[in-house]
Amino acid sequence: MRGAHPGTAVKLTGPSWWVFHGDNDGAVHHSYSQHMVTALETAGAEVKFSLYPGVGHNSWDNAFQEPDLLPWLFAKSKK
Repeated sequence: MRGAHPGTAVKLTGPSWWVFHGDNDGAVHHSYSQHMVTALETAGAEVKFSLYPGVGHNSWDNAFQEPDLLPWLFAKSKK
């Protein structure tokens, strides 16, 4: 399985992004997220990337433990 295609990044610059990935993900290699993050940044998007050491495909467990996740999320608004 592969991640999102970096060519789509130019269409995704409106929202801010926080990308989460485990560096031991056996389903989708973390390099796909890194490529997409780089493409988003190059396109001008605001991006934060959290790569969790030793974590597999279930990086959402770590993401939901991020103390800044909910404040970051609720600080976003549709303009």
